Formats: sequence, structure tokens, C-alpha cells
Amino acid sequence: MKSDMLDKYLNLRILTPFVIITSFSMICYALFASPPQSKRKPAITITPSVEVITRSPKNHNITISAQGMITAPNKAISLIPQVSGVIVKIHQNFIPGGFIPAGDSIVQIEQTDFKILLNEAQAKLSLAKASLTLEQGQQRLAKREFSLNDRIFVDDGENKALALRLPQLKQAKAQVQLAKSAVEKARNSLQRTNLILPYDARVLSVTSTTGELITQQKTVAVLTKANERWLELKFSAKNIDRLTVKSGENEGSIVSFSLNKKEYLGEVISLRADLVNSTKMSGAIVEVKSINQKLDVKINSSLLIGAHISASITAGKINNVYAIPREALVNNKQVFVVDNSQHLRSRSAVLKWQSQEEVFVDIELEANDKIVTSQVFGISTGTKVNAIKQLQVNKVLK
Repeated sequence: MKSDMLDKYLNLRILTPFVIITSFSMICYALFASPPQSKRKPAITITPSVEVITRSPKNHNITISAQGMITAPNKAISLIPQVSGVIVKIHQNFIPGGFIPAGDSIVQIEQTDFKILLNEAQAKLSLAKASLTLEQGQQRLAKREFSLNDRIFVDDGENKALALRLPQLKQAKAQVQLAKSAVEKARNSLQRTNLILPYDARVLSVTSTTGELITQQKTVAVLTKANERWLELKFSAKNIDRLTVKSGENEGSIVSFSLNKKEYLGEVISLRADLVNSTKMSGAIVEVKSINQKLDVKINSSLLIGAHISASITAGKINNVYAIPREALVNNKQVFVVDNSQHLRSRSAVLKWQSQEEVFVDIELEANDKIVTSQVFGISTGTKVNAIKQLQVNKVLK
């Protein structure tokens, strides 16, 4: 009896854990197999956003970007003497970069021989004038004698002229004229011993100095006009028809540029008839207008010949076009807009002009169209969008 009770107890003890585990598993299965039911929410539609701007057609002044360099007017000037001699004096600023005012003697050649020649010429002129005076007295006497013997005088066509000493008078007058010419020539030679320019000049290079014997046609120095500068610009050949050249009545296209933190203006005075070297670009000659004799010499000297500059040339107007950011023009032929019903649409656009930041286009916009400036990848036309006004960021230059 006790043995049977012990066996039952042992069997119950062994089965109890299995019963507990089986019950727990069934309860867990029931819980996971029957989760709580919840109501399904409707799907949320996300409206894409695009940045837009509002523009209206206007007339716009346009400019052409150009590159070039500062040059001397008609290139540099070679200072060449017209007489030979020894240099005895030079201007105190006769050095590279030196400024020489208009009318100042740049180089002086020894004048002694030329003064002697002038004195000789003047003496010969005095002799010629004295001879003319004597001959005029002889002619008066000849006329008086001729009037007394006029009745018995036989004229064969030449005797009368000889009797009145007309050939001798012409000869005396000719001698005076030759003497005057010799004096003028000697005076010019003496004046040419001083090498002078009628305008302010700046020295580029010097090839002679004091004590040196120079001959005619030898370059003494190379100079340039101090108060005048030109620009030699190059730009796209397709834009050449938009420029105007200075003439008697018309103003040339205005050019603006900056150098060393100073602003300058110029005027187009000539357009090249050929392309600039191998660049296949058009060229223009520009006269810098903001330099004049009233300005300080130090300001003029800031425009160094050979300096490279970037310039803008006025190129007239384009009328009734839209100015939009470059990124708003797609493939140079269309723009995206948000129409009055807030749907994305495409409009045809014709490119009229472009600058570094903007393009000028002709667009057929409808009422209340707003031009899209942001990317629209993945958004098809006709999609309803959220139009956000583009923020205008002003850059502050330090």
C-alpha cells in the first residue's frame, strides 16, 4: 500500500513541470495568436514643395564681359633727334618711369655750331637785303633815264626790261628769299637741339645719356603720353554688332573697369577688323576717359602699361524680357512654373541674353504663373505642389 502511494507521488512530481510548461505555452500562443485589433488610419498624401519667384517683363540694360590690357595711345613714342651732336643736358626725370611735363626740354644737344650757322645765315640775309636796296636805287635811276630817252628808244621786246634793270631786281629779291630760307633752316636746326614734346610724357626706357654723341634717326628714349591710356580688349565675336564706335556725332560704347581699388571709365573708339590672334575673339580699342591733366600724377601712374584687366562694355538694351536665375532655365528652352491652381507646368522660353548670374528670356506666361527656381526631379508636370517664395540673399562684400 505504501509502495503504491510512493509511486503515485513520484509520478505526480515528475508530471507537474510538464503540465506547467504546457499550460504556459498554450497561454502564450493564445496571446500572440489573437493580438488586439486597431483601426487603420487613411494614407497621408505629401505635397512636394518648390521654390518660386515672381517676375514681370522689363527692359534691361546689358553688358558684355571683356578681357584685355592697358596700352599706350598709338603704342609707344620713340624720341629721335633731327640733328646730330653731343648731349649736354637731360631732364632731371629722364629715367625709366620719370614724368616730364609738356614743353620741358627732355634732351639738349650742344648748340654752339648751330648758333654759328644761324649767325652766318642772318649775316647773309643782311647782305642780301642791302643788295636789294642798292638794286632798287639803281632801278629808280634807270626809270628816270628811260623816261628822258623814251622817244629815241627802240624796243625789241627785251631792251626795255634790261634798261629798267628788271632781271637784276628779280635776282636781288631771290637772293633775299634764299637768305631768309637759310635763316629759317638754321633757326629750326637750333630749336631741334632741344627735344621737346607738346604733352605730358612718361619715360618707358632710355638709350642715351649726357656726353654721348648722337646722330639723326637714333632713338634716344621711348616714352608714352602720361595722361592718356588705351585698352585693348577682346570679347566674343558674336557680340560685336552690339557695340558702337565713337565718331563725330555719336558716342562710343561705355566701358567700365577697376584697378587697384579705383574705378575707371572708357569709350570705344575703334573695332578691330580681324580676330585677335588665335583666340577667335573680336577686339576693341578703348580710350580711358577718367584720366586727364587735372588728376594727380600718382593716380595716372596706377594705370601701368601692360596691366591686365577685366572690363564690362555697355551693349544696349533688350526690351520686354524676363530676368531669371540661370538655374531656372532648363535646357535653354523651357522653365517650370506653378500655375494659378498650384500645379506644376512647363512653359517654352527663348534665350535672348545671358550674364554670369542671370539669363534674359522671352516666356509666354499665364496669369499668376510663378517661375520655379529649385530642382523638380521626380515631380511630373500636372502635380499639385506647394510653392515657397525664394529667399533673396544679399551678399555683403568686405
